Amino acid sequence: MEAAEKQLARALTALIEREFPLSRGRETRLDAYLQLEELLRLEDSEASVVELQRQVPTLLREFRFDLQQNSLSDVLQVALRCLSYLMHHRSFAASFSDDHVAFFLGELVRLLFATPDQNTYKLCLWCLTVQNFPRERHKFLPRTVEGLVQAVVNPFKSRAIEVQALKGLLLLLVKYPEQVGVDGAVLGIWVRPIASRLSSSELLTRTQARLLLEEASKHLSEWSDETKKMVQDCAVEYLFPVMKRHMDHDHLKDAMQVWQLTMVLLRSRFAADLGMLNQVLYVPEKCIENEDAAVRLMTMQAWAQLVDVFHDSKDWIFKKAVVSLLAWPIEVCLKQELLLNVVEAAFTSWRKIKAIWN
Repeated sequence: MEAAEKQLARALTALIEREFPLSRGRETRLDAYLQLEELLRLEDSEASVVELQRQVPTLLREFRFDLQQNSLSDVLQVALRCLSYLMHHRSFAASFSDDHVAFFLGELVRLLFATPDQNTYKLCLWCLTVQNFPRERHKFLPRTVEGLVQAVVNPFKSRAIEVQALKGLLLLLVKYPEQVGVDGAVLGIWVRPIASRLSSSELLTRTQARLLLEEASKHLSEWSDETKKMVQDCAVEYLFPVMKRHMDHDHLKDAMQVWQLTMVLLRSRFAADLGMLNQVLYVPEKCIENEDAAVRLMTMQAWAQLVDVFHDSKDWIFKKAVVSLLAWPIEVCLKQELLLNVVEAAFTSWRKIKAIWN
């Protein structure tokens, strides 16, 4: 085993130190990259990782050469595949200098905006999505986010690229929550265009856009007043019409998912303006007695969020109409529902009301 590991390390050394420099501008360049890609696909060993870490600066010089020289697309594409591996593997990503991080992220964003080749475009998007640089070394997040947003409405009109970009944004949001999910300037780059995708005719697009906004909503308490206003204005502009469209087309599950998101994002506005809340109550009112058990379960699970809104409005407990409204679907459920999961969701909502009342 040790002999095989040492042999792999020697092969890496020979390829990177001799064959790569000699292949610049020659037909053998593609062969050198393909050999490297084959070696990178092998299972990591301690020796190969240590050797490749040592060679990362040399390899990055070769990648840099091909990016700057506008190499042929087949060479550039295999170079990007190899680069994505180094950017994703945490041991190798840690070997990038600050200059390397700045150059490659900047160059990938530039190439994303400039390339007319769809495969190159996808690979740039992939590199930006899978990179694992520590957040304290990541100076290009706003530009990276801007690039991914551009990919959502990509010039190739590709649904696959659109979904890949949305998934990439979600990964960035999870990896860098403070920069992507709290910073108002960065949120301002992506929230509106992503909210607009909730009206897409494609289920995958709608789902990924909603997941992004749901993940961002987890940081609502950390938003500045200005950021919260911006996101809430966006929610009113896009989520209200989307809910109505889903209801008009009898897409009740989609409507309830958007309604739940609306209740989270607009909780403070609804608490301050119960008239605005009344504009969206038609969604759960129609869904609560639907024949689809999944729709009824979603509705009862979401209903508990109304308790928070009315509690925030301070005087809800003294208004009989409000208490009756909150209790109505629970009463309907307990009288008519046969499925235990839906009944349990109703009890959960009722317990929440009782807890606040007490």
